[in-house]
Amino acid sequence: MGNAMSEYVDELLASGSLEKGRFAELLKYRNLESTKELFDRADRLRNQVQGKRVTVCGRLMISNYCKNECKMCGIRRDNRFVQRFRLSEEQILDYVDEFYSKGIRSVLLESGEDSFLTEDGITEIIHMVKESFSGLQLFLAFGERKKTSFVKWKEAGAEGYFINHGSENEQHFKKIFPSNMSPLLKKQSLWELKEAGYRVGSHFLIGTPYQTVEHVLEDIYFLKTLRPDFLSVGAFLPVSKSVFADQRSGNGEMALYLMAVFRLMLPGCHIFASPSIDCVYADGRITAFDAGADMLLVDVSDIALVERYGVYERKHRRLALPADNLAVFIDRLEERGFTVI
Repeated sequence: MGNAMSEYVDELLASGSLEKGRFAELLKYRNLESTKELFDRADRLRNQVQGKRVTVCGRLMISNYCKNECKMCGIRRDNRFVQRFRLSEEQILDYVDEFYSKGIRSVLLESGEDSFLTEDGITEIIHMVKESFSGLQLFLAFGERKKTSFVKWKEAGAEGYFINHGSENEQHFKKIFPSNMSPLLKKQSLWELKEAGYRVGSHFLIGTPYQTVEHVLEDIYFLKTLRPDFLSVGAFLPVSKSVFADQRSGNGEMALYLMAVFRLMLPGCHIFASPSIDCVYADGRITAFDAGADMLLVDVSDIALVERYGVYERKHRRLALPADNLAVFIDRLEERGFTVI
């Protein structure tokens, strides 16, 4: 590893950030040596701060209706090829029970921005799930909502909330989201969630259309300021019937590299290894733990439901990913010395 790159990693570990030009070089000139160095530092830091433990979180998609027309998304409002669904309360309980019976005690409920899922309706779902499953941590991802809704759902028992900030650069944001969406509203929602007492989660995507290194740096600095409790790092995945269906996917190796960067920047943040990384990097979720991840996100075993959600397509190269097998993940992580909880 070159002296300059080694110095950058040292500085990132010591101060949690870099000057813009140095940061750009760290990203642009990624190589095997710098990747190994970053992974080693991120792995050690994660073990020091949080222990060599992996928390499993189950993700349940409860609706794929959405009022928005986001250009990257497979469940955008005007995609008439989507088979829409909305789970009943009984179905939600059945799927959560599937996770719970496997020992999973953290669950993320996610949907498109479905107007049918009202403030009161979601409140009832939270009460129902929390009363049915003792000791369950419940995270939500229902998009930008009123602050009063955030407060009510927190009082009902939700612990965390995820919102994708999209892009910190306004011009880039306008190229990948519809004109009626605002980066300011997304960021406002994130700060309102913090004020409401949530553990806040955000997402970062590498390789979105029109994204430059400058845009990536702006996102990095924003997330450093936000200091999310949870962070999901992934690569852009083109979805059929979306505006960007013909674009190339993002780079899985760079997504993992950025996981390690964020671990050094945000030592206490919980970083997710999510299914999407497997779509661009073989064994991506397992490799993510070499890069400092500490949370494993798994989907329900009903692969038909997962595929109908369609935010991204669950494929690696030309092969569709099989249903998640938690037992296999646990075995492989324990072989690496992790304790899975």
